[in-house]
Amino acid sequence: MVQKSIEEIRQLVDPEGYKTDLEEVKQGLISNRGRLFVNLDLNHDDPTMNKDERDVAIAVTEKAIQQTQWRIERIEERVKQMLNGALPSRKARRAKREKKAKSA
Repeated sequence: MVQKSIEEIRQLVDPEGYKTDLEEVKQGLISNRGRLFVNLDLNHDDPTMNKDERDVAIAVTEKAIQQTQWRIERIEERVKQMLNGALPSRKARRAKREKKAKSA
């Protein structure tokens, strides 16, 4: 079986489906961000952890919150780009592939 590259597989993805998936992932990340803040608040009050354990748990949770926020912002940027037509359509990508295949 011939393996396709990630880029070859990516070109099969419908742009509208991709946009829908981005929105769904964004909503999931927003929910996760809220859960992370609940965990952060609980870590501050957890009597079962000593100070060092608590500090590590808080630092890890804060880092996860920052990473989640970064992902949310990148998704928002990509959706905005799609709405502005900055990302190529499936038809344009297909034409580019065909042109490349003809020249090879």
